[in-house]
Amino acid sequence: MSEFKINIEGNFLDSFIYSGVLFTVDVNGVLCTYSWNNLIKEYIKKDYSKKKFERKLVDTREKTKFQQDFIIELDKNFLKEYQEGICVDLDVWSTDLDIKDNILYISSERGLEALPFGQSWHNGKVKKFNDLYKVWGESKVFGVSTGSWGRTLLAAGCNGALEVINSVEQVNNIDLKQQDGKVINSEVCLDCEWELNSTIAILDQLDTQAVLEYKKLMSDKNFKSNSSDSRKTIEEKLKNRESIPQEKISNLKQYIQNGIPNSLVNEATYSWFDGNKLVGLDDNNNALFYDFSQNEWIKKEKKMIDEQCYRKIRQTNVGIIVETENDSLYRKIGDKSQLLSEDISSWRVFPRSTNYQDRIHIVNEDYLQVSIFD
Repeated sequence: MSEFKINIEGNFLDSFIYSGVLFTVDVNGVLCTYSWNNLIKEYIKKDYSKKKFERKLVDTREKTKFQQDFIIELDKNFLKEYQEGICVDLDVWSTDLDIKDNILYISSERGLEALPFGQSWHNGKVKKFNDLYKVWGESKVFGVSTGSWGRTLLAAGCNGALEVINSVEQVNNIDLKQQDGKVINSEVCLDCEWELNSTIAILDQLDTQAVLEYKKLMSDKNFKSNSSDSRKTIEEKLKNRESIPQEKISNLKQYIQNGIPNSLVNEATYSWFDGNKLVGLDDNNNALFYDFSQNEWIKKEKKMIDEQCYRKIRQTNVGIIVETENDSLYRKIGDKSQLLSEDISSWRVFPRSTNYQDRIHIVNEDYLQVSIFD
């Protein structure tokens, strides 16, 4: 259970990594971008003994093993010298971040705002943002989770859980516009998460969870462009779009605008996603999984975790991450448990990412710790 810790000096609120770019928000509400590849490359130049781990540190698909624990430090001077990015003042404390299709979504007391950077992303660097714009602003938003077709879930506290439609390329291509939030659950909502295919959503409420099931929609990949698309790819996407019957597009638009998800019976004391699977725990911490063919929870007579006072659980491809009520953080693989932190401020994993499923970002009092695991 070896790990490589990269401690980044600073007083941070949150962080995210996406397409080779490290995004941080500090306690002054300043958002900064860094070329993650460049930070690692420049550090390795100063500590060549870790050269063999360079590719592993930037891409989870690299299979090199650490075999032992390592810790490196990146101080403020190092960050400034090798940033290859930009800093902008958000003038607000963010409560959550998410990124999809080269758009950074920021939730805060101002609601939900979006900051596109699609035109300026280049080889793992973002040195310019488009204008910040409001997606929804009727109240404070505590959590955000982005899905397909511009659909975005909001945990809006006493205003419940909402789904908004952002004005993204794929939505514009089917003649839909940005849409104000529709309430999908009226109970107090403090966090939300969509699974990989945007068909199941988990809403964290005051002392329980709600699990919602959406219709499976056609993929939006042919309705959006990518800077790396070749002429052939662009032509294929257009051809595929034009082959879709208009009735199917009309039904899609109708569901995006007005569809309300079904509520699943939630027998789990706590549930989360393992890839596109819905899993959970019962009152005795036995493992559960949801069988969608039978529409029921199936119990496994096996305790998944020992901690009774867990606050939050997330799945990675290197184990389960468990936050306890006393602010401790653990990684669990089978019967093994590894303490990651005893006093966290916040943390994040990247289960929907292609390249970063082997790591966790942990915000501590005066540094951000990026832990990458074997």
